[in-house]
Amino acid sequence: MTISEAIIEYCSPTLAGIKVGSLFGLTPEDPVTFCQEAEAISRSFEEKGIRLDLIPSANGRYLCYLYRPAQLQLLLSSPEIRAFLTEQDYNEDTPILPCLYQRLSIHEEFPHEIGIFLGYPLSDVKAFIENRGYNCLCCGCWKVYSNVADARAQFDRCKKCTRQYKLMFRNGYTIQDLAVAA
Repeated sequence: MTISEAIIEYCSPTLAGIKVGSLFGLTPEDPVTFCQEAEAISRSFEEKGIRLDLIPSANGRYLCYLYRPAQLQLLLSSPEIRAFLTEQDYNEDTPILPCLYQRLSIHEEFPHEIGIFLGYPLSDVKAFIENRGYNCLCCGCWKVYSNVADARAQFDRCKKCTRQYKLMFRNGYTIQDLAVAA
């Protein structure tokens, strides 16, 4: 799978502005070329307010975080989210993304606060941690512990968006064509 195909498969809602961020992993055959392609893609998204960051992990694998920096900054400025991240040992004086990337690269398991960076509701992220992933009310893009109707509506929007973007990509649109400006 190429990086462009993976972005369509896993990040269409972020490209469309429906989600703040998406995360996927790839193991490239040629890491140097892969990193160059990712950097070129990220540069091509700048004018649309989208960024692609690569996080090296074990065995030559990369986690790819596609996100909307302005939306993420707004989300992270929430006092409730700041307090939650402080509880998760994020230092207020240190940039948040480098801390997250370090946690992603050194831990075998995803740090559960990753849900915040993907736009999941804080209440669901907290409940997931408290329940150790059990006892959810429904499951889709994330495990839902509250506001099931809202979550299901978001799941439907994401599925429809991905279906439509896959079709458009197959019909010749590029990921840059499909990226909606902020």
